[in-house]
Amino acid sequence: MPTITRFAISLRKLRSPFLAAAPPYPWFCSPCLLLLIPFSRSLVHPPIGIFYFSRRFSPAGNFPFGADVVGLTRGLLRGVVMKRASRFLALALIVCLLGAFYLLDPFSLFSDSLPSAPLYEGEEITEPLPELSVRVVDVGHGDFILVQSQGKTMVIDTGEDSARKAVKATLSDLDIQRIDVMVLTHPHSDHIGNASYLLDHVAVDTVYMTGREHTTKLYRTLLDTLTEHTEVTVKEIKAGERFSFGGADCLFLGPLALDYEDINDTSAVMMLFYGNMRLLFTGDAEERAERDYVNYYGDELRADFLKIGHHANDSTTQVFAQRVQPNYAAVSMKPLEEYGDKERAKKSAIFQRLEEAYGTEVYRTDRDGDIVVRTDGLKLTVTTEK
Repeated sequence: MPTITRFAISLRKLRSPFLAAAPPYPWFCSPCLLLLIPFSRSLVHPPIGIFYFSRRFSPAGNFPFGADVVGLTRGLLRGVVMKRASRFLALALIVCLLGAFYLLDPFSLFSDSLPSAPLYEGEEITEPLPELSVRVVDVGHGDFILVQSQGKTMVIDTGEDSARKAVKATLSDLDIQRIDVMVLTHPHSDHIGNASYLLDHVAVDTVYMTGREHTTKLYRTLLDTLTEHTEVTVKEIKAGERFSFGGADCLFLGPLALDYEDINDTSAVMMLFYGNMRLLFTGDAEERAERDYVNYYGDELRADFLKIGHHANDSTTQVFAQRVQPNYAAVSMKPLEEYGDKERAKKSAIFQRLEEAYGTEVYRTDRDGDIVVRTDGLKLTVTTEK
């Protein structure tokens, strides 16, 4: 992705989703930049050092000075790599900056690594709520998830277009006439393959999408379809944004950045809170993004149910699983034997890790068919349907 594009995307993400009182100041108004005046001549070449001074390298951003220092550190090291003398000067400046802020407040530099408040502050319930269900539909290598609660329906991704028969059958069997919320975690075909079809054949109220674009014909067709359906509200997914759905509180934990090299890592990650239960949906987020989520959210990632990321390929790493520790997990995938040896080994290692380390009950669409999670807010059960 061109540098200027990465810069533009990053600038929109400087404000923390967890500190509503923080002013949405642009990077060039940062107090830290005042300290660069004596060194401005050396930093002008190349200017990319400042371009990287953004939330791309400090996604938390809760504390302006700390975020500036972390972002500036990475930015300077990248920006001056083409000029040896400037590199040493920048390193000296970084040391001075770190020392100055440590003296001001030794905890402020990295205190923004975690949210300043719990992700959910609802009261613990003692009486059951109306049933909420999550159906992970067997669409092979892709995601098509239906969440239903109190007369509302949410779709998380729509599978590959080749899975349309399964999508249509599910909608018919469950007599779904309206989709209140459609969440498209990222623009890969196995997640948006039937989005245009659903928009054309089912009444849809709101569509949530990330700001990461794609170059495929399928993605362009989706954008055209959304333009045609003026009755549909389209919202960009941003970390920290919440919405209510059928008595549940849904919180987007990410994407934390849009300029990851791998589009999978820009997937929307959502935590659904229902009563005392927490259900985590991770799209196709892989190891790189998982590491950032762990650094940012820590133990707040704990969940009773986990939708395993990227069809159990390069996801659910040990450090991530250790934070989530789900009681139940589900993955949508084609038959295990249809993957290559390397992919089969990765998937088997993930399943074994969850089962042996955390006692997680792992369900797979290739083996179990549709996976149906039901909860009343007090307990959670899982059944399968072939």
